[in-house]
Amino acid sequence: GRDKILAVSETAKQGLETSFGLRSTVVPNVLVPVEKSKRPMVFLVLSRASAEKGIDRVQELIDRMDAAGKNFVVYICSTVSGIVKEDLEKNRHVVIVEPNINNYIMLGVADYLIQLSLNESYCYSVREALEEQVPCIVSRIPEFEKLIQDGKNGYILDDDLGNLDIEKIFSKVPKPKPYREEIPEIWNKVLEGEL
Repeated sequence: GRDKILAVSETAKQGLETSFGLRSTVVPNVLVPVEKSKRPMVFLVLSRASAEKGIDRVQELIDRMDAAGKNFVVYICSTVSGIVKEDLEKNRHVVIVEPNINNYIMLGVADYLIQLSLNESYCYSVREALEEQVPCIVSRIPEFEKLIQDGKNGYILDDDLGNLDIEKIFSKVPKPKPYREEIPEIWNKVLEGEL
């Protein structure tokens, strides 16, 4: 049996009495402030969850950060399917977010962007992150080596993640300088129909 019913607010108390005829005592919830130092580090993936975009490397990075006992969450903004989806959904550090044109807004809460592609011809997500002064963890490919200065605005990882330094990622978060790209002059010719 029960000795007493506790309600979290006066509204809950009235609802219990009106709906179920139950008398209760109000014992308000306690809002415990979250210390910033105990907040999980936030990683963001704004990319397809496919082999060429390095989803297997992302999974390995997550597994290794977990094995190191780190407090973190990885938001993967992508359509995820098959065995990859099953594996990611089981991981307590992963939140899968449906892809949307507005997902870049999540850069506002991200500590890092992860982009571990096998190849890229341009890569918007890294540039968008740098515009928002969010450091990037990227693969060692020519397009990223043009953008990322290891330790200054992100970290460049080898294909086998052999140079992965989890302690450095968590303790020495780079602070990128503002990034901008000028619109190339050739666009004037494109827009004027000359090209």
